[in-house]
Amino acid sequence: MKLEENAKLTKLMIGHEDHGIFGFNLNFEFDGCHQGTGYYCLYNKHFPDTPDSTGKLIRGLLKVFDVDDISKIEGKYCRIKKYKTEHNSPIEEVGNIMANKWLLVRTLEMKDNNEK
Repeated sequence: MKLEENAKLTKLMIGHEDHGIFGFNLNFEFDGCHQGTGYYCLYNKHFPDTPDSTGKLIRGLLKVFDVDDISKIEGKYCRIKKYKTEHNSPIEEVGNIMANKWLLVRTLEMKDNNEK
């Protein structure tokens, strides 16, 4: 069973975490609580052959939030999806508040629920 909630994006972090790995975290406020996606790697200098996914993340977030500048997404409302209903289950998808445009957090792939 999937859990879908309206949420407010309260913080976007794109940068180096304390181990030097370049990645991102999205923090949300919904239903009286706060939760982040967890820190996902965009590029790891220790594995230089892995692709840099920074552009994919930014393009996906611009599409979901329907903005032209990444700095405009903080404070915007969206939908989040969890694949499990447990309170601490991970946020798996971030979607547009009105349209069926979704960004899958782990793969950074876009999904349009209107497509067959």
